[in-house]
Amino acid sequence: MTDAQKITDAFHLMWDNYPESVMLIRKDRTIIAVNRAGALAGREAGTKCSTLQPLENHKGCKADECAKNHSFTYRKKKGNLGDTVSFWLPVDGYPEYIVHFSVGGSMKYEYTV
Repeated sequence: MTDAQKITDAFHLMWDNYPESVMLIRKDRTIIAVNRAGALAGREAGTKCSTLQPLENHKGCKADECAKNHSFTYRKKKGNLGDTVSFWLPVDGYPEYIVHFSVGGSMKYEYTV
């Protein structure tokens, strides 16, 4: 089994049931895998995440920062449903790969603290 297949299998095991879109990308922005919600949202392996519409959503992308520092990073912004927090996570041992997902991008979460 190749490293790419191991990483893809692990990605699906961990992220397929996450309720919002999650992508496993290479630092060149090629989508390697998407979870179920991502597939339903039209994301496809083999395409560049930077071409997904609307293009203005890519302003402030932190993929380069994540790849350079090999540490997680995030961005908070106002979305159609309220606050959205996007995350970029490095994959330990595989510096070419990044997991990218958001919280609040496709559904509104109700919570009290």
